[in-house]
Amino acid sequence: MDAGPIIVQKKMSLQGSETSPDLLDKLFAWGADLLVDQVIPKLLSGEEKKEDCRMKEMENKMEVTMDTAQVQDEALVEKAPIITKEEGRLWPHNETAMQMRDKVRGYAGWPGTTLPVACSGSTAPLEGVRIKVADAEIVPIDSVSSFISSHAPDEELFFIPEVNGRAAVGLRPACDKVNALLLRSFHIPGKKHEVPAETFKKGYMSFQPAKWITPEEEAAMVTTSSGGTKKKRKRTRGPRQ
Repeated sequence: MDAGPIIVQKKMSLQGSETSPDLLDKLFAWGADLLVDQVIPKLLSGEEKKEDCRMKEMENKMEVTMDTAQVQDEALVEKAPIITKEEGRLWPHNETAMQMRDKVRGYAGWPGTTLPVACSGSTAPLEGVRIKVADAEIVPIDSVSSFISSHAPDEELFFIPEVNGRAAVGLRPACDKVNALLLRSFHIPGKKHEVPAETFKKGYMSFQPAKWITPEEEAAMVTTSSGGTKKKRKRTRGPRQ
């Protein structure tokens, strides 16, 4: 894919906060501008040499050809497998804050990114929930340490009333001791709309702390939950006598 010669090319600098849908829209606009401003004028340029042979004239006008295009170096080709939903899962136990932040940016739109969390909206035992998250930011752990309990384990989530003008829920990656990942948008299973950090904190962090969990912990919670659920037997009627 995209292995053919390049007719025109333009580079842009990234700010580090773009998401894939935002960048795609910008690239579409850039591509349209390049087509109108550079490619089409080259195709239409040139002097008409023969009035009696229109096909010959058209060939003479074409300044953009496969011969004049820049050939790509196939040695630099990288494979890009089809993206799966599993790639959008965040695993704080073995991923850094930057790896998770970039997942949130890159997988925005589809498949999105989800965080496995053990939480409860009451004093009942914690349950494993996979929450869709967005709007992630990396900050030095020292800048938010005042919001973290000194006795809290690394996996416990913490709430910040305001950072850079907005509230956030923070998490500390197990393998990244110098950074924290702040999340500001949450889509809870069963809910129609995304909610901000304040709403998530009120609903799932007020009665007892919420925490991120590992794949093994998530699987154990799902097994326990499904094993303790009783299914209702469907009642059937026999034929009338």
